[in-house]
Amino acid sequence: MASFIALMISLYCLIGVVAAPIVSFGYIQRLDPATMSSSLGFKLTILPGIALLWPVVISRLLRGAAIPEEKTAHKKMWGAKHD
Repeated sequence: MASFIALMISLYCLIGVVAAPIVSFGYIQRLDPATMSSSLGFKLTILPGIALLWPVVISRLLRGAAIPEEKTAHKKMWGAKHD
């Protein structure tokens, strides 16, 4: 049982390590257009996060999900008229 869990964790990490550079250097602008002109440093910085959260990132890419709307108390108080 322990070897199965270790195998699943290894597989998860392997997929993340393969997917992270592909997403970071090729498809990140589909998730957030503001990253279109991002630097190499930014792309290298987000690699670990993409590697760990690859299921979320890949599902958003496949769904073509839009950029999430910020919903904070400050934004609600300030109002949409200042966007």
